[in-house]
Amino acid sequence: MLAISCSPKPQEDKPSGLKNMAPPSILDEVQAGLDVEPNNTFLQATDITLTGDGMQWAGTLPVGDTDVWRIKAKSGTIVDIRVVSDDNADLVADFAPIANDAERRYYDVPGTQGTEILPNIRLTPQGGFLTVKARNDEKIGEIRYHVELQRLSVENGTIESEPDDDRDAALQIPSNGQVSGTLYPSGDVDVFRTQIQSPSTISFSMPDTPAEVSVELRDKMIWSAVSKSAQVLTSDMIPADAQNVYIRVKSLDSIREIMRYQFEIAPLSEIPDEIEPNNTIDMAQVVQEEVQKLEFSLSDASDIDFFRFAASKDRVYRVRLNGIAEGMAKITILDSKSQPLGDALSNGQVACDTSIPEGQSDLYIRVSAGAQNAEYPLKYRLNIESDEIAVVEHEPNQTREQATSLVLDQTVKGHIFPAGDVDIYRIEVPAVEGIPSGPAGVLSIDTEGGYVAALQLKLQDKDGFEISQVKNVQYSRPIHMSIDAPAGIYYLAVSGGGDNCNKAYALRSSFVANTPEQAAPPQDGAAEVAQPQPGNDAQAAAIDADVDALIRAAQAGDEPPKAQPENPGDNKAQPENPGDNKPQAEPDNSGEPKPQSNPAPAVDEDAF
Repeated sequence: MLAISCSPKPQEDKPSGLKNMAPPSILDEVQAGLDVEPNNTFLQATDITLTGDGMQWAGTLPVGDTDVWRIKAKSGTIVDIRVVSDDNADLVADFAPIANDAERRYYDVPGTQGTEILPNIRLTPQGGFLTVKARNDEKIGEIRYHVELQRLSVENGTIESEPDDDRDAALQIPSNGQVSGTLYPSGDVDVFRTQIQSPSTISFSMPDTPAEVSVELRDKMIWSAVSKSAQVLTSDMIPADAQNVYIRVKSLDSIREIMRYQFEIAPLSEIPDEIEPNNTIDMAQVVQEEVQKLEFSLSDASDIDFFRFAASKDRVYRVRLNGIAEGMAKITILDSKSQPLGDALSNGQVACDTSIPEGQSDLYIRVSAGAQNAEYPLKYRLNIESDEIAVVEHEPNQTREQATSLVLDQTVKGHIFPAGDVDIYRIEVPAVEGIPSGPAGVLSIDTEGGYVAALQLKLQDKDGFEISQVKNVQYSRPIHMSIDAPAGIYYLAVSGGGDNCNKAYALRSSFVANTPEQAAPPQDGAAEVAQPQPGNDAQAAAIDADVDALIRAAQAGDEPPKAQPENPGDNKAQPENPGDNKPQAEPDNSGEPKPQSNPAPAVDEDAF
């Protein structure tokens, strides 16, 4: 495993490796007469060979001139190159490791008082190409300059050298030891490759200017942070058998001076489960989904622990605190901007199904103190669980502005969690050709059975008027709601009993469009009356008798007669209007009604 920390030391106590990187004095003698024209291209380049610890040579730039120098040295030589204008002119310099324009690396920092610095350049026996020219030579005339080479070395460790801007050019470093590097100019990136063969730590010592440091495994970034002086950043562990771990350091701000940094890889006999400090989201400790094997702790009531784990967009996550009494600590799932996601149980120790926001790759866990009577240090374990659900509600969704889209003919899963939670969905009923107004068709909303709590559905139109409300106070019963719906936007609120994080409800909407004939109003305002079919006189007579009985009862103020079952000899209890979602008594084998069991808690009528 690998633990990563960034712990810069005070300015007065720079690591020894940075001191050792100070280049030796260059030779006092300046070699002249090497600038022989033409030397304007790679093919015409003037050869220079470094044989000692340093050297200087002179050159001139007439108006419009360019000088190309081919610099050679034995393998493993790393140098700082300085191009200095003797006339204080603004110079432009670039270096290419091979004779290819695409390989040029520019070191053009305007306003550097006639000096361009090319740090940590790797030389070879074949040579690399230094190109020098002036920025505004037409205003100055001929410009005199000289080039300085200084060999770099350290007593112990590895020196970073250019080019190493990507994985293909990454510098291979040992799995333990010290690495010294340089960031320059702005936008510089240094990439290192190593293999972790035993539990280790990486400790970064960074300059004052902000830089991004990260660790990558295969095709995935497993830890990153912005590092600068007086800031400590940490990460947790990656697999101990990781092959080709990449360490990346990148400059962020505009750089006008060389930024030297250092990090050290050191093996550990044992890595603690929790690496402090991890009390801000920037210092979040990286954990894997199998984190339940690790033990963490809150040192006191003010301590906060942040964790980060890589999440998949195709899964939803639940996080629990284990190993502590109820209410002793609180847990929250956050996005990268510290905004809460998902629902947290009232006692704070469970965060329910949470999906990752669009465009992000990590979820964050925040653990803080709960009850005041907790005893510290408070030890706990994290348990991260996930399920593969293609369509799921997106918390928070307690308001219309946060509503989760409910696509027609698509099933979405959600939780009433914690108690009192309300999930709001947005439904769009499409317009139907030939029906400019009135109901465009029938909108149906159904829940599957099996949800072990009572549910309530409320449907409102876009103006906030309630259209329909359906309850199911019996557990595990499906719910059905349907309305004649004009085209437009509707909002559905789902509420009910619960704290049910282990079982999701399943919600599905569907729409059956009307035909223009179904939507057409009756002619001349006359009410449509069902006509008996020819040849069915007995059925027509029965309908007329029922209508007459209803009229007589209404005139007398009596209750209308109830319809009798077709088989009066059948004494089995029949449900009334089985589609109205009212709880029904379930018959037992004796034929007597069976009373309800496990009554559900009352549901707030105004939960929308």
